[in-house]
Amino acid sequence: MAAWDEARELARLNGAIVEAEGYPKLLGMRFVEAKPDRLVAEMAWRRDLTMVYGVLHGGATVGFADTVAGVATWMRLAEGQLFQTIDLQASYLRGCRGGRLRATAIPVHLGRRLHVWTVEVRDEEARLVAQCKVTQLVMEGGR
Repeated sequence: MAAWDEARELARLNGAIVEAEGYPKLLGMRFVEAKPDRLVAEMAWRRDLTMVYGVLHGGATVGFADTVAGVATWMRLAEGQLFQTIDLQASYLRGCRGGRLRATAIPVHLGRRLHVWTVEVRDEEARLVAQCKVTQLVMEGGR
């Protein structure tokens, strides 16, 4: 098995996932750490992702967390597999009114059919904004 190459993995993720059209690009995400035991991404607070009173919308926060967990599972798929999120639980602990957010996905369980991740979303002062648990079903069916 080849040695883990974080720089190569980050280039692959930021190219194949972020630069492609879709939700990660819409959020303005960037993967900043890709290790076998964690995946970390950042995104900036933007006015177009907020509620009317300037707090980042919970949907943007949980979408960010779900995407990081999803990409962490995607990195582990074999040829011919795909996945989908089947459960997502989120606890919102503080609002975000500016700056950058960082989401860190850590595996809880990486089974043959289920992957479970905890994802912490923190603000640029490292305060916990949201904590999520994301469960994905791994399926056969193409990639």
